[in-house]
Formats: sequence, structure tokens, C-alpha cells
Amino acid sequence: MKRTVIAAVAAALLFCGCSEVKEHDVQTLPAMTSGSLTDESTETSAAEEIVTEESSVSSEERTETVTESETTVMAENVTEETQSETEETAQETEPAAAESGSGVSAFLGNWYEPIAGRGYMTVTETEGGCHLQVNWGSSAFEMAAWDIDAVYDESTGTLSYDSGTYRLLTFAEDGSDTVTEERTVQGTLEIDDRGMLLWADNAYENDEPYEFAHE
Repeated sequence: MKRTVIAAVAAALLFCGCSEVKEHDVQTLPAMTSGSLTDESTETSAAEEIVTEESSVSSEERTETVTESETTVMAENVTEETQSETEETAQETEPAAAESGSGVSAFLGNWYEPIAGRGYMTVTETEGGCHLQVNWGSSAFEMAAWDIDAVYDESTGTLSYDSGTYRLLTFAEDGSDTVTEERTVQGTLEIDDRGMLLWADNAYENDEPYEFAHE
């Protein structure tokens, strides 16, 4: 009888032990599987982030490369346009400079005295020289006037005259004028390196020639 009871108790303990082991295995397996899946998911996410960052960096590098290329092309186009405009301007300017500095033509046109702003000269071409008309107002009621035929000297590039006419005019309030002085004068004209017309005339005692600028 005792042996039967002991055998039954041993069998019961054995059964309970197996059941606990199986339940423990069953409970532990999902936990281990879940942990493994979590690690693998974390590694996958990290890999995706690395790929995303590399793609972003590559995209930015391509964008910078394209931007630099476009900037270089635009700069080259602007440089070419500027050079073209400069060459066109130089081509337009050179003929004018050559024309204004050749012989009698350098003197032709309208000139003004830039300091006091009272003198005005008109120069037209004649055969062998130029005709000059000069007006110089000293006040609202008085003006000096010259009428000159000058000869051009090719060797010196100057104009000269020895029989110009000088008149001093006065004006009345009604606008009429009266010649109060008239005489023959001599003088010379030349163009300096600045393009200014230098006029020396003996109508007045003046150590320096009068300077006129071209309009």
C-alpha cells in the first residue's frame, strides 16, 4: 500500500514539473522572439536612416554642382556681353575722335567760355581756313563782337588772322544797339591736348589766351 502511494506521489510531481517547464518554455519563447524582432527592426530603421542621409547628401551635392554650373555659364555670358558692348562703344567713339582731331575740322562748331560763361564762338569752314563769329557780353547793355576770317596752317595745326574786326556794342532799353568802338585785330587759335580751343587776340591786353570748350 505504501509503495502504491509513493509511486502515485512521484508521478504527480513528475507531471507537475513537466507542465511548469512547458508553460515556462511557452511563456519565454514569445518574449525572446519579440526581443529579436525589435532588434532587427531597430537595425533596419538605422540602415534606412543611413540610406536616407546618403541620398540627401548626394542630392544636395548634385544641386550644388548644377547651381555652380549655371552660375558659371551666366557669368561667362555677362562677360561676353560686356566685352561686346565695350568693343561696340569703342568702334563708335574712335571715328568721332579721329574726325574731331583732323585739320580744320577740329575747330568747326560751337564753342563757349566755361569760366565766366559770357563768351560764345561759332566756327565755320571756308576755303583755306575758317570764319569766326565771337560774342562776349560784359553786361546786359554792352557786348563785344568779333568777325574774323582766319587762315589754317597745316604745319602748326593753328588758325591765324591779322585783319579781324572788333566792335563794342551798347544796347538801349528799346533794344537798339550802337557801335561805340571798332578796330582791326590780330590773333591765333589752336586746340590743346585736352580738346580745348585756345584763343589769343590783341583786342584786350591779356597774358593768357581765352579757353573755349566745344558744345
